[in-house]
Amino acid sequence: MNGFRTVWRKEWGEFFHTWRVWVICLVFAFFAVIGPLLARYQKQLVESLSQGSQSLSLPDGTWVDSWGQWAKNLGQFPLWVLVLVAGGLVASEVKSGTAALVLTKPISRACFVLAKVSCWWAISALACVAGTVVTAAMTAALFDGVDYWPLVRAVGVWIAWAWTVIAVVAIFSCLFTSSLGATGAALGVLVIVAVLSLWGPAVRWSVVGVPGLVGSLATSTPGLSVLWPLVGAIVTTAVSLTLAVLVFTRREI
Repeated sequence: MNGFRTVWRKEWGEFFHTWRVWVICLVFAFFAVIGPLLARYQKQLVESLSQGSQSLSLPDGTWVDSWGQWAKNLGQFPLWVLVLVAGGLVASEVKSGTAALVLTKPISRACFVLAKVSCWWAISALACVAGTVVTAAMTAALFDGVDYWPLVRAVGVWIAWAWTVIAVVAIFSCLFTSSLGATGAALGVLVIVAVLSLWGPAVRWSVVGVPGLVGSLATSTPGLSVLWPLVGAIVTTAVSLTLAVLVFTRREI
């Protein structure tokens, strides 16, 4: 596609020269550090806070707890921040007039959308991998006998989920003129997914089950249904990208 590399490099450069890189790095770094510390010292913290009241007996933390903390954190604030920051990937360009300027060159609208989405896929994967390396290093320093395979599986599934979410964000960013509106709509989809996750069949047979898989894989929960949720994620991502391109192709700039 014409101009894919040009748009990709432009988006990558803008990310590293704006406030967005600091927000993403700080959020992922914070939760990467705090997870292993909570897993290691949660028992002591709770016991110190419960002095003078009914004593609480908690088991000692393990590396499994550290993986669980990282998986839980990834599914919450870091993912929400990604949605907030990526919400304007197309809408902000259209509003500022940059999109019209870029598209006067031999760059197709489909190329414009796909390059931006793929750039944010790379950003989300790199942020997650970097945070995972920090979490793994701290866990190795705090616990013995660490098994990294559950962490690797969980992170792989989270990246797949993050890519699906970014593809959904792209639909709304191509549809709305406001970055805030696109972000709000995407967060609304996450709320709907959270509600549907209370229904067993949706969790087992659709993309709705992917967020829960992250934590379950991290803690090696037995009896997981992995195939169909991941197939659902792939299908949802493909459909979302197609819709985003179609919407942007028919949109007046």
